[in-house]
Amino acid sequence: MDSGSSSASAGAVAASFDWLGFLGNQYAVFRTDARAFYDAVHWDQPWLQALLALHVLLWVLALGPLRRSETGLSILFAGLCLLILAAPCLNLLGDRYWPHFSSTNYFQTNGHFITLVYSLPLMILLVVVLILLVAQVAQMLIRAKRQELRWQAKKRR
Repeated sequence: MDSGSSSASAGAVAASFDWLGFLGNQYAVFRTDARAFYDAVHWDQPWLQALLALHVLLWVLALGPLRRSETGLSILFAGLCLLILAAPCLNLLGDRYWPHFSSTNYFQTNGHFITLVYSLPLMILLVVVLILLVAQVAQMLIRAKRQELRWQAKKRR
């Protein structure tokens, strides 16, 4: 069998693969797993509610008063990076002291729980803050170029 016919048969297999069915099945598995995770966590614990409040506060700051401030967004960006970098240490502390603040030890050595509940929302917010910062830089470049063009037009007169 030559390589031309093998690539043609591979293309036929790929074309006949049911991507929508596959994605639908994966989505169903994801929904089932996400629901099982949600049901397994005791969300009424004060420390989890405080963590949720922290996430809400950071989102409100990023999309509210700090949205137009380059300095504020830059400080928030650096703070988010530090909070994300602190996740492994927080996981170790949580594993050591969980009986003092939680009814269940959610802090495994692989860090899945802290990644999902703590780091992932911070990373998503970090991307949003980065997009806001890039948009602000683009606006600054536009203002600078307009000012340069006005200055050149005034100089020609």
